[in-house]
Amino acid sequence: MIQIIYFLLLILVSLVGCKSPVKILVSIEASHCGGAPPMSSTPINLSPFQGKVIVVGAGDSIMVALDESGSATLKLAKGTYNWYRMSKSQDTETIKKTLLNLNRDLYKFIGDSCIKDWKGIADGTFTVETDSFDFELRLKKRCYTDLYPCLEYIGPYYN
Repeated sequence: MIQIIYFLLLILVSLVGCKSPVKILVSIEASHCGGAPPMSSTPINLSPFQGKVIVVGAGDSIMVALDESGSATLKLAKGTYNWYRMSKSQDTETIKKTLLNLNRDLYKFIGDSCIKDWKGIADGTFTVETDSFDFELRLKKRCYTDLYPCLEYIGPYYN
């Protein structure tokens, strides 16, 4: 019996040791929405994503709260991971209600099937290969609809 307990402890210790510290930084990239096109030397306009993300891999799944700079440190085993905004874990009706509460003079809701499709698409993928790794993950903000999914902008356009 003692041998079994030692064996299980050895497995537990080895599994804990297989995880590497990983720092993620999630940023929102603003789109160019009119006017003169930016020059190639113009820096990309990034702002931190503050909220929660879900990281899903073959052996791990974790919800991560990001700090005010959009970053968090977690421990993950080597492998490939998809990440999702926490808002994708909400039920379709909750997301639809949020979208329908936006100004209907400016936005047209595309439909429930769009929400279902959007929820199933990862916001990004990354692979942990070494003992310690930093990842910069980006969400691309769309012109006029921001990070809201399943909306068509029908309001006035600004140049």
